[in-house]
Amino acid sequence: MTLAQFHCITSFNLIVYELTSILEVISMPTLIVFIIFSAIMTLFYWGKGWMVDAPYRKKWTFLKGKITLGAFLFFFGANRLFLSHTTITYIICGLFMLYGLYIVYFGIRNYRFYTMKMIEETEQKQSHHQ
Repeated sequence: MTLAQFHCITSFNLIVYELTSILEVISMPTLIVFIIFSAIMTLFYWGKGWMVDAPYRKKWTFLKGKITLGAFLFFFGANRLFLSHTTITYIICGLFMLYGLYIVYFGIRNYRFYTMKMIEETEQKQSHHQ
């Protein structure tokens, strides 16, 4: 290896190290805010869901909580990636993030379905009262 190649590799490693350290400084507080916000919203929607009487509206409200739970798992897994750099950590964080995305994706699909059912339920309730 020549001296020029060595300097090129060393400078590339230095750039990668600097970029990852900048990314850690910027993203960790942001991810922590997202984690806290999604946890609060999960508890809020689950609590709100227990107070609703209409069946489809109840499922619709619980699905909002499920979507925010998936977001919580995703953000938690992403945040843990910055704290430890081992293979096991990458695997476990990847599973958390994939499972979180899975919950969000199917939660949104079900949310769309129950939105229509909830609207029908509300219209039936209003027409029944008139």
